Amino acid sequence: MVNNDGKYLGELIQGYKLLGYEYIDIENRSYTNSNLSTLPQDLYQLNNYIKNCNLCNLSKQKRSNSIFNNIEKKDIMVIGLIDIFDLNENCQKILKHIIENIFNFTNKDIHFTSILKCFTDKKYSVLKSEIKICIEYLYQEIKIVKPKLIIAFGDVYEILNKKDKKNSIAKIVYFNNIKLIPIYDLDYIDKNPSLKDELYVNLNSLQKKMGKI
Repeated sequence: MVNNDGKYLGELIQGYKLLGYEYIDIENRSYTNSNLSTLPQDLYQLNNYIKNCNLCNLSKQKRSNSIFNNIEKKDIMVIGLIDIFDLNENCQKILKHIIENIFNFTNKDIHFTSILKCFTDKKYSVLKSEIKICIEYLYQEIKIVKPKLIIAFGDVYEILNKKDKKNSIAKIVYFNNIKLIPIYDLDYIDKNPSLKDELYVNLNSLQKKMGKI
């Protein structure tokens, strides 16, 4: 049953459609290659395109855009839900240990990015509609960079592959034929010391099996 407000909204949308406007249902919109074809085909232009995005409320509250750490193509891509470098000092130390001590990478080897591209100074509960908008930009970013390996923190793997990460942590899985390693959220690792030790052991074992990228 539709309440009066819903009925009015439906009539309003139909009225706008008659005038030539298009209604886009953000919650149920699916992103395909046809959506990506309209986005810039290089990182510099994509960066500028995202800076001017105002498709969700998050863009109106942002203090900055955190797009990519560089516009050069790298073999390694590290992805967080939000800006990884915006996390606390302990999380930064965990990230550094994983990147440098376990995988033997340096920051210069890595394309750091995130799903969400706008950040605020407030604690913010991420909405699915915001992820659905920003994920299109990430798909295009991955398509341009063409990484050989993606390290995905937190919910990133589940958002990309639409699968539970529980049985895939610290293992090699694939996204569009690209090797991907799901890892717990850095803040979650920080708050669970015993889990951190186990994760480090598993990642070290994985790195030895992987060899050089």
